[in-house]
Amino acid sequence: MFIPIWKALPSIRKGIPCLLAVMALALFIPGGNIWAAVPQEVLDQAWQIGTRIKEIQDQTAATNEKKRSDEAAALQPVKEMQAQAGLLKQELAAIRNIYRSDRQALAVVDGKSAGPSNAADADVSRAAELRAELAALEARIKEAQAAHQELSKQYAAELSRLSQAKARTELELHQLRAPYVNDPEGLAEIDTKVTNAQGKQTSAQIAEAKELKRQEEAARAQEKRDAPGREAIQAAQASAPDRLLGRFEPTSEFEKDVLDAALMNIESNLLKASPRARDQIVQARIKELNEALKAINGKHAASERSEYPFRAQWLALSKAQFPPNEKTLIEPIRELYRPILTARQEQKAAHARFELIGMLLYFAGNTLSAALVLAAIIWLARRRAQSNDGIVPKFTTFAVDYFKANWLWLIPSLIAMLLNLLVGLLVLGVAFGVKTFIVSRIQERRHFAWMKAEPQKVIDAWFEELGKTPEQGVSNINRIFDERKRTLSHALFHNFQDTSQSSNTINAWLFFRISRNLATMEPREREFLRVVELLNALDEADTENGWYSWARFGLIWGNGKATADDYSYRMWDREKGVRDGPSAIRWFMEQSDASVDSVINAVLQRLEKKAAEANAKPELARLIKDVNKRVRGGTQWLAAEDVDGSAFARKSDFTLRLGLLDDTDVPLEYSGEGCMVTIAPPRSGKTQCHVFPNLLAWRGPALVLDVKGEIYAGTSKWRTENVGPVFRFSPLDPASSHSYNPLSFVRQETDYIWEDSRLLADMMIVPSGASDPFWENKARDVLTAAIAYLCYANPPDRRPMDRIIDIIHGGQAWEEMVSGLQMAMDVRSMVQQGTSLAGMNEKTRDSVLQTAQSSLSAWSGERIRRVTDKSDWSPLDLRDSRHPPTIYICLKPSEVESYTSLLRVFIAQHIRMLTNKLPPRDSAPILFLLDELPRLRYMPPIEEAIEIGGQYGLRLWLFAQSLGQLEAAYPNANGMVASCAVRTFMNPSGADGTADRLSEELGYRESVMDGSRQKLVEATELSGPEFQHYQVVMAHGSKPAKVKKAFAWQDAELSARMGSL
Repeated sequence: MFIPIWKALPSIRKGIPCLLAVMALALFIPGGNIWAAVPQEVLDQAWQIGTRIKEIQDQTAATNEKKRSDEAAALQPVKEMQAQAGLLKQELAAIRNIYRSDRQALAVVDGKSAGPSNAADADVSRAAELRAELAALEARIKEAQAAHQELSKQYAAELSRLSQAKARTELELHQLRAPYVNDPEGLAEIDTKVTNAQGKQTSAQIAEAKELKRQEEAARAQEKRDAPGREAIQAAQASAPDRLLGRFEPTSEFEKDVLDAALMNIESNLLKASPRARDQIVQARIKELNEALKAINGKHAASERSEYPFRAQWLALSKAQFPPNEKTLIEPIRELYRPILTARQEQKAAHARFELIGMLLYFAGNTLSAALVLAAIIWLARRRAQSNDGIVPKFTTFAVDYFKANWLWLIPSLIAMLLNLLVGLLVLGVAFGVKTFIVSRIQERRHFAWMKAEPQKVIDAWFEELGKTPEQGVSNINRIFDERKRTLSHALFHNFQDTSQSSNTINAWLFFRISRNLATMEPREREFLRVVELLNALDEADTENGWYSWARFGLIWGNGKATADDYSYRMWDREKGVRDGPSAIRWFMEQSDASVDSVINAVLQRLEKKAAEANAKPELARLIKDVNKRVRGGTQWLAAEDVDGSAFARKSDFTLRLGLLDDTDVPLEYSGEGCMVTIAPPRSGKTQCHVFPNLLAWRGPALVLDVKGEIYAGTSKWRTENVGPVFRFSPLDPASSHSYNPLSFVRQETDYIWEDSRLLADMMIVPSGASDPFWENKARDVLTAAIAYLCYANPPDRRPMDRIIDIIHGGQAWEEMVSGLQMAMDVRSMVQQGTSLAGMNEKTRDSVLQTAQSSLSAWSGERIRRVTDKSDWSPLDLRDSRHPPTIYICLKPSEVESYTSLLRVFIAQHIRMLTNKLPPRDSAPILFLLDELPRLRYMPPIEEAIEIGGQYGLRLWLFAQSLGQLEAAYPNANGMVASCAVRTFMNPSGADGTADRLSEELGYRESVMDGSRQKLVEATELSGPEFQHYQVVMAHGSKPAKVKKAFAWQDAELSARMGSL
């Protein structure tokens, strides 16, 4: 029976794409071209690979055989020597067994004792021979075992090399077979070539390969015979699962599980889709898959019995090229019933879209209605606010504020409107009524009570911050007003009967809270506000009658300069010109006459009234005196009540005295970590005012530069008896001087020796200020090398300074130094310097040595040699907190210039060693009193100590006659003085400009009354008799202090402590 052409066309159109896909897949999948033959070059390469594998296997077998024979030969001597050692041990044990009960004899036999015993000499001698032979045998055994281990390592390395070569060859074979993994004939031909090359193929293997090839050809013929007449399932036959079944041999349960899952998936989905979908085509497809599953089971059983070479690698490559997963097995099957499911899903999606659009339109309508209702409510509220305040608020700003204030009842109403408009309007009406008639009245009462209580809370918080006692209040008020950082607040509540409209009287009120920063106030406003606060602190501000609150409001408001932080009012506003909060506050100011001028006049009147009571109240008298200074010219000097909040507040028990504050008996002391400097001309009293009082009270270690010798004479006795040991270093008085050799403390370690030597050389060479410092620099290099050479070659106690003097004078000492430098191979800097000095021409060398000799003239002489031949103390002894030492460097003023080099080395080395390591937390600070510092010229360690000395527990107190003297020695003298925590000036001179500079730094004062400005102190006053007995002390973050000089000889307690050893 023939099928009409118009009925066959759809099947033909469906089959053509599948046929084309099968042909393309067969052509492009690697190994899929069944008509392709294996090229001859591939077979030749397979033959070569098989040959190499055979060679490697033969070499491996030969190596293993040779390894066994060689190891056996190497172990044979070991076994013989171990047997011989066993016989010797038996003989030795027999000898020891004779004397086992005699310990002394047994010790002699064992060679552990040489005393008299009962052991026979022959036994002792034989035992010694046996031990020697055993030791020799054991050594030979160890050598033989080591040789055996080395031999095993060599064979292991050779076998590893052969194994790696075999693995590489097999990998090469695997790569050669990969393109033919889907071509069993090609693989068989390649494997046959490899097997023949190895000479291992058997007739049974060849027959089995031929049988396998015949079975595969029969299967392919059967597939071709079954193909015609199956147009209904032709598209399914071309699917990926069928191609896959024809491309690889299943050997595991994986393929069966995948096909079972595919069948179950098809049947379940067809049942879900529609009963009508189970037509003949799908039933035929299921039947075909079941037959394929049976074929797979049969092939699986057959493949388990086969011994096909390289089957595992072949299957792995097959699965990698066409993996049997969901995409390749199940996805083509799903295409059969996908149209049915797609139609149903599209129907559901259309219905869902229709429902969603309807819901969105419903909510959009309700949302628009809710928005219109909300806009109407806000518009009405805005109209009401406009009528109350007399201004038109901006709609967006008012809407945000209104919503924030009423969200609690607006949000539930809006949500109800979104769900149902009528229900939402009902909820809105109920919520608005509750808020208007119940909640609003409750809130109004609470707000009224809060406004009445808020002003007192603000004042109470301010009073609590100032302190409980009048003294605390005065101190805190002055501190706050001096800092000018605080923002002061003031709150006020005014309740009154408003009769502006005669026909209607209401209970009116006004509340506001204002604030203003002290820095933004004019000087007279700020100072009179200070006076008001001080009067209140002394209970003189009439707080109960409201004068304090009235005056405070007027000065903080400042005629409208303050910020209105909060306000609320109820009154007949239009009749008063009130439009907003600031205008309401301005109206109240006018009504209460609280302008700035009115308040200032009232404060002055109160001060005049209280002046009569000053005799009865001393603290009030001091306040009036201070106020007069402030309002008529201001004051910038540090007062006694300012000390606690300044740099002079007590921070530790180690304090340094400066003097007495002006017009008081309050001592001014400094206990911080910073350095100090005193600029004072000769005979101004700096020794009696600063040095003596502190050395006679300081309980910590100290180093003192005593230029005149009077400091040692006046303080050494008390410090020896009450503090710790005293060392006096007087280089020109060796009979009464202690000794100190700076070379003893040059570290001998290679990392530090050149650095320490460089420091000493820098200090020994005193800068001359020449425009071309070439010769000084060269002399400094030579001196560094000499110190490094001497300290490198000798221990600390064998480094005399005269050796350095000998080196710089040339001769044999010079030659030895140059040779020694070149031999210090572990210190590169020394070797380099030795090479440089060896190549220096004679003329240059003589000039350099002459410069060094002139700089070291202070180190020559018999007296200097005696005080520098050893060290009686170490700079690190100053860290001893239990027995703090005191070191005095004593020289006459006329000797300072000549021995500057020595003093520089002494001071710089102490500073450098004390800043190498951080001290313990509880260690006492070390005081350096350096008089006449500029005369020692420029010293970098001094600058370093000013910058970092505080963290190392160093307190430097520098003394100079003038700023010009300091600038001549230090290029950054101004920076050094500015870095000092405390700066003291005594009797500044007007001739060198010190008085002028100090006057400018002290600044200006401004009259509160008329605003005039004038210098705090004129230069002529500073250098004149007005300040003859005073000193100006300045510190970071503090007012300048006018301090009265306190001489030690005027203090009975300090005078009793004076004395010399």
